[in-house]
Amino acid sequence: MEPALHYGRRLAELEHLFRGGGLDEASAREREEAGLAYGELLGEIGAYARSSEIVEEVLKSVRDRHRPAVELRGYLAAFIACYRRGEFRKAQQLYDPIGKLVAVAKDPRWKRDFDLACLEWFLCQKDRTRAGELLKQLERETGPEPGREGWQRRQGILALRAAEGTEEAEKRADRLEAMLGGGAAGPREGSPDPGPAPLAWPAEAALARYRLAAGEKERGLRHLDRAYGELRALAGSLPFRLLDVFWGAPDRGWVRDQYFALSTSREEWHRRLAALERIYEIVSEINRRRELKPLLELLVDRALELSGAGRGFVVC
Repeated sequence: MEPALHYGRRLAELEHLFRGGGLDEASAREREEAGLAYGELLGEIGAYARSSEIVEEVLKSVRDRHRPAVELRGYLAAFIACYRRGEFRKAQQLYDPIGKLVAVAKDPRWKRDFDLACLEWFLCQKDRTRAGELLKQLERETGPEPGREGWQRRQGILALRAAEGTEEAEKRADRLEAMLGGGAAGPREGSPDPGPAPLAWPAEAALARYRLAAGEKERGLRHLDRAYGELRALAGSLPFRLLDVFWGAPDRGWVRDQYFALSTSREEWHRRLAALERIYEIVSEINRRRELKPLLELLVDRALELSGAGRGFVVC
């Protein structure tokens, strides 16, 4: 499992393998799996259009072969990308094909993945009735499972979202807070790599939103600080070109805006935002350097710029 701050590196590695890097070492099957992981990660970051292109490319490559696991994983990634960007009609078109593949899948974990995706889809459409029915079904079918805390946490986030404005919301929030001490989900069978460990920020953000709306400012700010801290580390590892889509996702944008609005004055907000944008530019500049000497010179120059120091040097 990789920590969140390595997402940028993970993207580069998966793209390199998918595009034929290490041709002698990587089989066609490994490239397909790398392509799916690459598309899924782009979707998680918020680059939904690019994610859909990569997944479609993988699906085309296996269309004439019998690769149901690849098709299922690809269709599920495309389904999630569609409803998260508001393309509900396209998501509906994928619903039946995914359901048929899930019905014959040997691994029951696919059904759990599909059920959670459908729960989020219903909530995105504000269909509280279908969401409530599916949530009850999930709660009847599943209980605490060692090694499956990532699934349980995601279900807890969606359950809190479904309970907004009801008496059940407080219980859901307390339950989700208790879950945050859990571990990571186990890797799915057939995946090329377990990838990054489940992130805490979605749960922290959901709890911050709920606690702040309920007037519990101190508790809300604690969750907000933790959510923003993890998101900032993740953003710092990403290529500069992906930062707009990353922060453009509604939940992440809400965390950033609320963090600055509640913890700083307007002038301080602008100052910090300008400093953050400058850091992103520097990270992008560093990532383009390949030779050691120019890289070290750049690091010292930018460190002086950010710190305001008059001079500095690298000790090896």
